[in-house]
Amino acid sequence: MTSLLNEHTQYVDAAGDPIANGKLYIGTNGADPVATAGVTTIYSDRALTTSADNPQTLDANGRTTDKIAVVGKYSIQVNSVVGAVETQEYQDLDAGSSAASDAVLALSSVAGTNAITGSTGETLTAYTDGQLFVFKTANESTGSVTLNVDAVGAKTVIKRNNQILFPGEFHASQTVVVAYNSTNDNFEWINRTAIVAPGLIFGLTLSNGTDTSHDIDIAVGQCSSDNAGADDVQTMDLAAVLTKQIDAAWAVGDDAGGLDTGTVANSTWYHVFLIKRSDTGVVDALFSTSATTPTMPTNYDFQRRIGSVLTDGSANITQFLQYGDDFLWLSNVADVVTANPGTSQVTEAMSVPTGLAIKGLFTANLYDTDVASGGSNILQVNELARTDNAANTQHGTIVYGIPTTGEQGGGHATLEVWTNTSAQIGYRVSTSDAGITVIINTKGWTDTRGRLS
Repeated sequence: MTSLLNEHTQYVDAAGDPIANGKLYIGTNGADPVATAGVTTIYSDRALTTSADNPQTLDANGRTTDKIAVVGKYSIQVNSVVGAVETQEYQDLDAGSSAASDAVLALSSVAGTNAITGSTGETLTAYTDGQLFVFKTANESTGSVTLNVDAVGAKTVIKRNNQILFPGEFHASQTVVVAYNSTNDNFEWINRTAIVAPGLIFGLTLSNGTDTSHDIDIAVGQCSSDNAGADDVQTMDLAAVLTKQIDAAWAVGDDAGGLDTGTVANSTWYHVFLIKRSDTGVVDALFSTSATTPTMPTNYDFQRRIGSVLTDGSANITQFLQYGDDFLWLSNVADVVTANPGTSQVTEAMSVPTGLAIKGLFTANLYDTDVASGGSNILQVNELARTDNAANTQHGTIVYGIPTTGEQGGGHATLEVWTNTSAQIGYRVSTSDAGITVIINTKGWTDTRGRLS
């Protein structure tokens, strides 16, 4: 670290009088300045390019003619001069500062992309725990990063939770502050700002591919990873449409296998994940029967579920449409067609994804071929997590009355009902009657795909 002795500094004796025409010696730290002045180089400029006389002769006002620049720690002594006799007026054997002792060091001559080097302006011999280094990057990083100061040794730069940096996290000409951690023997990036919002998703719409039975096309888009630590959330960008095959083992790239493990099964829900490997920044996708923990390919460490697909009895993907968060079957699926189900709640699995609670989009019909005069029937469709109340006008979904004995009656409703993780809902009617039929069709479902949680 360079210290500057300003030319306006006035050196005075014990009585406060200027040490006119005195001598100023700069020597080795901890040693006699007069004895070591001859081996200590001082400079008259900040750039340390022009050496200056050592000792310096003070002027009539007790000042040096020029500023003095000294590298590292040093000793200093000021003598008054009368004739040929010099008398010590001031001495400090431990003056200035050094890279080893300074808590904050600004680096110069910074170079490198991932293996970054920098200089303190002097020879640092070891890193000190908690010591801060400030530097401006030369290039945008393309992978994990190391920093080597004064050739002491390259140490990995990590961020919070001891994670290495990902490609692009250092930008060119970015001011970076790192602190040395002696326990982990690395540099911690301490002025990092988290800019990725958890839950972010844009685009990435799913559709049946050219091979509609086995391929899924994923549209261009962007999302954040679903890991819990917000400081380590990663943005995953899909720059081109990606097609993955559900009937082949996962392989990287477009028009390649997408199944995370095993072979594709009949009548099974598969969840579609966008995935990323942080060491290269490559983004891909896969299918998994798990809604939360897919089997990840080697080196892929970030994920985000972006939708779900269902295979039929022949292990072919059932065709669907996606509009934003809404997924719709090409035709409604008649999941419930039940005659006289009784007045107790019936649990029914619907044609929506399993493994997570999801909002199902349903149509419901209730009709009776023979209702007593003045009678009524009520259908209640409900989330299983809610109280199982009797079907009545307070809790009913469809209510209708018949004024004349023997007439037929019925009602229809469009519903949004949350399922449990087994895709189940509950329904019940108010009357047990042989003429009653309940029909509940699944139109599709709404899936926020991790945007809200």
